[in-house]
Amino acid sequence: MAATSLFSLWKNRDHLLFHPSKDILQTPRDVNIPYEEVNISTDKYVINGWFMGSNRKKVIIFSHGNGGNISYRVHFIQFWEEYLRDTYSLFMYDYPGYGISTFKRDNKQQFPSVDSCKKSLVIVMKHFSKMFDTKDMVLYGESIGAAITAVTASELIDDFDSVILQSTFTSILDMAHHMSSWTFLATPFLPEELDVLDACKILKKRRIPLFIMHSRIDEIIPYSMFEKLKKHADAHLTIEGGHNDTVLDARVSRFIIEKR
Repeated sequence: MAATSLFSLWKNRDHLLFHPSKDILQTPRDVNIPYEEVNISTDKYVINGWFMGSNRKKVIIFSHGNGGNISYRVHFIQFWEEYLRDTYSLFMYDYPGYGISTFKRDNKQQFPSVDSCKKSLVIVMKHFSKMFDTKDMVLYGESIGAAITAVTASELIDDFDSVILQSTFTSILDMAHHMSSWTFLATPFLPEELDVLDACKILKKRRIPLFIMHSRIDEIIPYSMFEKLKKHADAHLTIEGGHNDTVLDARVSRFIIEKR
């Protein structure tokens, strides 16, 4: 019985980290922002997303956190519309299993994982490389999306305009330790590691511009992790609000545009 329970926990370990929703709460149209719905099909996935602001020289590729889907992040689109649309196009997408993004039926995997999220970002970048040079791509991630962004960027050979990390952790293992003193028991059941601190060191060594922001009152990921990460960033910013209600304003937009 114990062995069966342990196997079940290991088999479903990704459920500890990812909490997708298929419900579409709203779209850019609901806030009067024109957009193009994009579906990128591969042999394993269909990646769905929203593209806004064509005819810009640069694009922000936004990777979201572990809960909900892109329809829960329309506030970021409104932030882009107010402050960033003259400078950047914007593409927001869902990982397979989130929103309208799906796993192909013959794919053995049918639930999000670190690997499928990382592959999704690579697929998105490859798709938009037809429109933008990778040097004109701003890779922006929030929470675990920032971890996905940092680690994926560190594993590629491409150069990017910049990598921007909002409210992320140093590693999954560090987060597990932060949440429980019994980490040593949980370690075998953690999803694939995302070592953001190591990724930041690699990005710095490769001279890829890296910018990090975090709130002191983030109730999920401690500010102390940001203090470790920022040592390897080109610039960093302390922002306002909690983990899921970050204040995105003119100060944040200047940080994104001016990179300082």
